[in-house]
Amino acid sequence: MEAVVPRSSIGLSSERVCTKTVPPVAQTLAASGINPTNATVNALVTPNGAATTVWFQWGATTNYGNFTATNTLSANLNTAQAVSARLSNLLPGTTNHFQVVASNSTGNSYGVDLTVITPASLPLAQTLAASGIAPTIATVNALVTPNGAATAVWFQWGATTNYGNFTATNTLSANLNTAQAVSALLSILLPGTTNHFQVVASNSAGTSYGVDLTVITPASLPVAQTLAASGIAPTNATLNSSVTPNGAPAAVWFQWGATTNYGNFTATNTLSANLNTAQVVSALLSILLPGTTNHFQVVASNSAGTSYGGDLTVITPAIGSLKVTITPTNAVSAGAEWQVDSGAWKTSGQVVSGLLVGTNHTLAFKVIYGWSTPSNQMVTITRGATTTNTGVYTPQKVKDVTLTVTSPKPGQRLNLTNADFTVIGTAEDTLPAKDHVVVESVYYQLNEPNGSSWTLATPSNNAV
Repeated sequence: MEAVVPRSSIGLSSERVCTKTVPPVAQTLAASGINPTNATVNALVTPNGAATTVWFQWGATTNYGNFTATNTLSANLNTAQAVSARLSNLLPGTTNHFQVVASNSTGNSYGVDLTVITPASLPLAQTLAASGIAPTIATVNALVTPNGAATAVWFQWGATTNYGNFTATNTLSANLNTAQAVSALLSILLPGTTNHFQVVASNSAGTSYGVDLTVITPASLPVAQTLAASGIAPTNATLNSSVTPNGAPAAVWFQWGATTNYGNFTATNTLSANLNTAQVVSALLSILLPGTTNHFQVVASNSAGTSYGGDLTVITPAIGSLKVTITPTNAVSAGAEWQVDSGAWKTSGQVVSGLLVGTNHTLAFKVIYGWSTPSNQMVTITRGATTTNTGVYTPQKVKDVTLTVTSPKPGQRLNLTNADFTVIGTAEDTLPAKDHVVVESVYYQLNEPNGSSWTLATPSNNAV
């Protein structure tokens, strides 16, 4: 470029003087206004006498690859001019190189290379729908963008939005600034339940939470376990089982019979509460036959299908009858009776039914005055038959004594010593040895126990 300068201004005669245009001066300055995705790059540029175009080039390396819009400085500017540009599509937690470029008619000038490091920002956490859903498992999914810092990711889950359960932690590296798929398998779910879950992502900038979603597990086949029968008697038994509905109301019944073809069914019981815990289910069979083997099995059915417990058997005990004859007939007339297993007293010739086979039964006889009682016996009953037995009473040794009370005085006492007396002709029990009030003339029969002596006495102050 040429310029005309009056020589008189420098003490010379006027003539034309030529000056040469030089390239602009470009000085890169530190960036400002830095945040996770933005920064302002700065520079000083001196146009040096020619219109100058200014821009920044920037990128992940010194190869740059990105350019800001251009800014034009007029030709008459020959002092350093501040130039800036806003970078608005940076990634969090990244190092970005930048450099100012100034160009005029003489060529290009380049400032030095500087870097701007953006800070990390909160990770982006997006909860996605669960997949692979089965009665007890499900895979929970999410998308997480670390945003410039190493990011720990996990899921919290539970029956409500209070969660309470947590998956293992997954770590995403710092240089990931795109959404990353994250998943976790939940393997301890219960059938037929609603489970809340939410992704959580945490880095040096803080913690982000995805939205709450739910996964509903389907019901599964009920668990049916046949248990041993209880309360077994000759004609009845209680069948038992344990049933877990597994997430849906379950109908439960027993099938039973003489073989594993069964053929008989109990009433149905419906389980609708505590659907994922084992429930005890029982049924009473009251039409069994004594001494028989009966097969039984629990059956449980819900919306997922039907389950069968194992086959078990209940054997009802066999029974028989007992008939006892008492001799002699005089003892029977005197009130002799028998009983089995402390049951009701029976007379001679009566029959007791329903006695268990294979068990010793105790046969006992009633004590009556004047007769020696037969000893207790252990009796074994024959299956399906009447077992017979005999009880033989023997008379005891007695002496007959007649005691006549003459002119009895009501209220006076007669003392009976060392003997038992029974009023003849009445139903009174044995009178023990003690004072008795005399009310009239009576007759007594004396039993001499084992040959011992007996004595009649009256109190001295109450002579009869």
